[in-house]
Amino acid sequence: TGDCGPLRVDLLFTKNPLFAEIAERHSAPRSFLNHTLRCATPEGIILLKLFALPSLYRQGRIERADLYETDILQLLRLDPVTDERLLAQLKAHLTETDLKALADVLRDLRGRLKNANRFQSPEA
Repeated sequence: TGDCGPLRVDLLFTKNPLFAEIAERHSAPRSFLNHTLRCATPEGIILLKLFALPSLYRQGRIERADLYETDILQLLRLDPVTDERLLAQLKAHLTETDLKALADVLRDLRGRLKNANRFQSPEA
């Protein structure tokens, strides 16, 4: 984590192969306070948060995992990326067991998205 004026930023060190992939394929330049920074796209952020979830659960950091899942849920509202695409991109970076657990997480989040739409009026 670093600072760009009053803005706090997370830095990705591209020695990690997934972080390098995010920097290359899922980032775009953004201007902040007269600086241009490369920032992860919504899909890139989803991938990073999914990648972190198994470790958070293993460490017993459930509150942090809950926050990440909520972040992912909000990003899925904005980005039409499919679960299959996300999991395919993570396949080289996680175990099969972790991928199956993440598929369950994504299925649960998609269910929450679907249920949230239940209360919208048909003309909305």
